[in-house]
Amino acid sequence: MKVDVVITNYNKGPYIGAALDSVLCQKTDKLAEIIICDDGSTDNSFHVIAQYQAKFPSKIRLIRNEKNLGACKNTRLAFYQGNSPLIAGLDADDVWSDENKIEIMVKYLEENPELIAVIHAVDILNQAGNVETSGQYVDINKHFPDKFTKISATDVLSISWGSVYLSAGFMLIRRDVLDKIFTKDFNQYYDITPYMADSFRYALYYYIQDKPLLGYINQPMAYYRSGDHNQKNLINAVKHNVVYLTMFARYRLVFKDSEILNKFCTYALNYYYPIFKRNVLDAKLRGETKVIAEAYGSIINAKLDELYELIEFDLLFGENRFDKFRREVRQKDLPRVLSLYVGSILKPMARVAYRNLYRPYFQRLIYHFVLFIKNKRRRFGI
Repeated sequence: MKVDVVITNYNKGPYIGAALDSVLCQKTDKLAEIIICDDGSTDNSFHVIAQYQAKFPSKIRLIRNEKNLGACKNTRLAFYQGNSPLIAGLDADDVWSDENKIEIMVKYLEENPELIAVIHAVDILNQAGNVETSGQYVDINKHFPDKFTKISATDVLSISWGSVYLSAGFMLIRRDVLDKIFTKDFNQYYDITPYMADSFRYALYYYIQDKPLLGYINQPMAYYRSGDHNQKNLINAVKHNVVYLTMFARYRLVFKDSEILNKFCTYALNYYYPIFKRNVLDAKLRGETKVIAEAYGSIINAKLDELYELIEFDLLFGENRFDKFRREVRQKDLPRVLSLYVGSILKPMARVAYRNLYRPYFQRLIYHFVLFIKNKRRRFGI
């Protein structure tokens, strides 16, 4: 079975050459082509890729977006290129470390036709370029000690955040399951989520759920570069928190009929909110009013009830009791506003009316009905 290797790139000039070298050195005859989708890079990465394409014109196909689509849309576009029955992913800043990776993964998939994809262990490179020996991504190997294991989404979510291994960048997947993963309902949320790895991962989780459709190989065959881009400073930290809060709130809507994923999204929201609260309060102390305003605007624009119920607006943004009404008006959902606030007035009135008027009336009616039945029974000697 032939394999298309898909690489998504945006401003990865320092790393893209190493990524391509790690694919080109594979000892296999199953590699059909390397498809690179450049998302309008502004650094020298497009020039580097073009040089490789000129050197290997039959192996490398370069697609460049005229405008930046974002990681999720660019990845989905890349995965739908090519014709080979199998697709192997690779992020432009990661590298394959085993020259037999394709052969090993294809063989495992061929021997197990019920599997839809194969993933494998990775070595984590920190900022200094050293391999990490502990952490959530490394420790997952302890739960799957065998070299080959068939796992489900339930298996992974029960022990970890889901692990980097289920990223598209370290997976060999059958092309014919793409439409089953990227459903119409999920795509509307997938496209607006900035983190490709998370979106692809949870789409795959939703499809497989508790069915052991994933093959896991406990053998490191790639290097994953762990970045601190999300926590470089307080501003990025707050933005990162807002993204994850809105993402998991949206996913709760998508996964409402999946118990395991719904629980996981609830857990994730409860995990990220205290971090977000701490960062916002820290930003207030430092006078970072712009980042606080942006975070507030992102939450309001998301229009998600899950976030409104979770976030303490009074504490974080100094809102008063009328601010929920203002948020509803900003959303221009006037019927909902009217029903919410008219209902809040009418419901107490209805309760008072029932308690003081209707309930005594119904009690008297039932009392006289019981007397009527008793009199009838006496009359007929029952």
